Amino acid sequence: MPQVHVIVLVVATGVLALAALAAPSAHQAVFTGHPPEPPPRPAPAACRVCHCTAEALDCTGVDLARLAAVGWAAPWRLKRAVLDGDGGIPQDGEGAPPPPAHLDALQPMPGVESVSLRYRDLGSIATKAFANLQDLRVLSLAHNRLTADAVRADVLRGAWSADSYEPLAVEELDLSHNALHSLPGRALEHLPRLATLRLDHNPLRVLDHNTQAALARATALKVLSLSGCDLAVLPGDLSTSLPRGLVRLDLSGNALTAVPASLPASLRSLVLDANPIRSLPARDTLTPPFARLRLESLEELSVSYMPALEDIAAGAFFGLPRLRVLSCSHNPELRAVDAAAFSHLGPSWTLREVSLRNNSLSWLPPRLLAWTGLTFLDLADNPWSCSCNFSLWASGALREVNLNERELVRCASPAPLQGRPLLNATLTAEACAVAGGSPYSRRPSLFANALLFALTATLVASLVVVARRLLPEPALLGPLAPLVGRAARQPLRAPSLDSLKHPLYVVVAPGPAEDDPPSSSSVPERRGDL
Repeated sequence: MPQVHVIVLVVATGVLALAALAAPSAHQAVFTGHPPEPPPRPAPAACRVCHCTAEALDCTGVDLARLAAVGWAAPWRLKRAVLDGDGGIPQDGEGAPPPPAHLDALQPMPGVESVSLRYRDLGSIATKAFANLQDLRVLSLAHNRLTADAVRADVLRGAWSADSYEPLAVEELDLSHNALHSLPGRALEHLPRLATLRLDHNPLRVLDHNTQAALARATALKVLSLSGCDLAVLPGDLSTSLPRGLVRLDLSGNALTAVPASLPASLRSLVLDANPIRSLPARDTLTPPFARLRLESLEELSVSYMPALEDIAAGAFFGLPRLRVLSCSHNPELRAVDAAAFSHLGPSWTLREVSLRNNSLSWLPPRLLAWTGLTFLDLADNPWSCSCNFSLWASGALREVNLNERELVRCASPAPLQGRPLLNATLTAEACAVAGGSPYSRRPSLFANALLFALTATLVASLVVVARRLLPEPALLGPLAPLVGRAARQPLRAPSLDSLKHPLYVVVAPGPAEDDPPSSSSVPERRGDL
């Protein structure tokens, strides 16, 4: 028995020893199947005065001098730095705006790809201000007081290398809402990867030679926005002065009275909104506005928010064989669209999305569009005239179309139907009842017209036959009966030689020639003029 207790004690001691060896120590991590998390990185020093999120540093309204004094601790994992002002307009004691602010060179911010300096009232920028931002991709300097001198070439450049300046990796630059009258010719030469440039709401007024030269140097440019720049006319050589790879051009909110005469052929999207264009094409020309531009790659066109646009004439979109999306909405004076506005598309119909929202249209030509080929159609907020014919057509042609907010496509006239949905199931019968008659009584088909013509022709022919049988011939011919009768009774006679014995004809014998023997033949010669 004592031997049994000894054996049990030995076994228990061995089990405890094995358990102790298997248990992790205080300095040993428990394996859970996932790699251990790295220790947390220290937060940037700027987070002491700014708000930091997972990927962004928000220093809106923080004084840049204070921010520079705090410094930037590296490394950090933030991607965006929002250094905007508070949006207010600074004023001095007399209520006038103070002198513009100056931006010093920014300190290195490793990993930051986007920097926003909007509403900082900036008027000048230090040389190589962004050279330390090696990962910078998006730069916004919008809503400041920058002039052409503030965006010179040595401002938008990288660090100095052995033989030249290193380029900035900026792909998107926003200079909108500043005081730019022009761009220096070499302003963008250190931005070889620039793909998007926004110059909206700058008082450019014209695209001068320096501005065109600056844009031509941005060879990678894909998107150019010139909205609200007071442009009344564009250069005639714009198609060659802009980068060849430009795919989107925004000219909205300018003073253009017609479609520009020169645009890059590479465009895929064109925005002409809010320009004082009265007609497409212009009334003083017979040439379709897009025919001479040869925009064969254009897929999206916007002609909305035009305060003076009144009509879209035949062939208005001729020259756009690949047009896929058309926005023609919010034009308060637009009352008519010609049925042949898109006739050039023919069988190769590419148009898929059309917006005619909030115009002054009361009806549409049934053959205006290939309605069944549309994937999106917006006709809301127009004063539709729900006549019998129009409502009958709409109920059939638009029933299967993907109509946006079809409940807002409502009748404005006649008065009994005002406010009713155009595509209501019972509207067609009510519209035709208001007009008087059935839906088909006021819309005869082609077969009905042909049948009516055939019946009329048959009736006229029958009356003529009956009249010839019942009435004598003189009664039918009236005053012409004696002449017609005499001509009918006179037999046809063959012509004789006596018919040539007329005073107008004589027989002249030709005189003998010196070398020819005399001839006894005679030829009739006509004397005088008939």
